[in-house]
Amino acid sequence: MEFMGLDLSYWSTGYTVISVEPRTDDCTGLVVPVFQLREAGVITPKGRNEFSYIEQSIRQVAAKYPSLSKVVPKETLIATDPEITKVLRKVHKAAWEALPGFDLRNVNPSTVKKLVGGHGRANKDEVAIGVRRMCNLPDHYQFVTNDSSDAAGICLAFLMENYYPAEIPLPFAK
Repeated sequence: MEFMGLDLSYWSTGYTVISVEPRTDDCTGLVVPVFQLREAGVITPKGRNEFSYIEQSIRQVAAKYPSLSKVVPKETLIATDPEITKVLRKVHKAAWEALPGFDLRNVNPSTVKKLVGGHGRANKDEVAIGVRRMCNLPDHYQFVTNDSSDAAGICLAFLMENYYPAEIPLPFAK
């Protein structure tokens, strides 16, 4: 199964596609997830029609993965500036319009920090380290931007929260 994570933003929307294959651990008998980062990147609109560019870009990424199961955006944040809040809502609307028929689920940022970064106040670097470990990526693997590693963290947090029991030891950042 494949899942898409989105860190939606007007300036730089991070996206990732992660595949997951459940395997039974030989020692414990528990079903453990094996995550593979299939794609990670950013969508940076330039010029006019920014919202349609975001929509088209998300649609293009989703089209490459016919077995894409769910799409997981970060929970919408309400900005202190009402104008920024309006823009964020338009970006979310563009994502929803890009993915008709997909099961869209939101993930709270603090959940990402806790499940992927190892604690509720994890910073972006700690989340990126957690993503690398959970996807078995080398320590030197570099994400395009923090937005793409955040999108991967969003996706992984959703999977850990909704598909796998709490007894499974998570590869937290150290």
